[in-house]
Amino acid sequence: MPSVANVQIVGHVGKDAEFRYTKSGQPVLTFSVATNKWQPGENNDITTWWNVVMFGQRAESLHNHVDIRKGDAVTVFGEPYLDTWQGQDGNDRQTLKVVASEVMSMSGRKDTPDWGDAADQGAQAQGATGGDIIPF
Repeated sequence: MPSVANVQIVGHVGKDAEFRYTKSGQPVLTFSVATNKWQPGENNDITTWWNVVMFGQRAESLHNHVDIRKGDAVTVFGEPYLDTWQGQDGNDRQTLKVVASEVMSMSGRKDTPDWGDAADQGAQAQGATGGDIIPF
């Protein structure tokens, strides 16, 4: 029986999104999102930071048409991915990331179009990775 893990995050962007290309030329967009959980009896919320990565045409389209900035409210849909590598000290490291399939801006800024605008329709149909293997 196949299994599926999906993530939906509603929160605020921690810093402006960063856009780049991999060595093979694949577009990559990365940013972080903070979510807060209220704790009864506590004076402060508990904040969880999520590292979000988007690949392919969808990443490029989002970068070109939606300016994701620090503080913006966003909804992210995607899959969890455990990124594992070896640090400079030789110890194994792990980071939980969300590989986004869809990002919706809820900032309400006039310069931020909806993700469903015509310029993005083709990119939405391509999927998060455009069919390529995720280059981690």
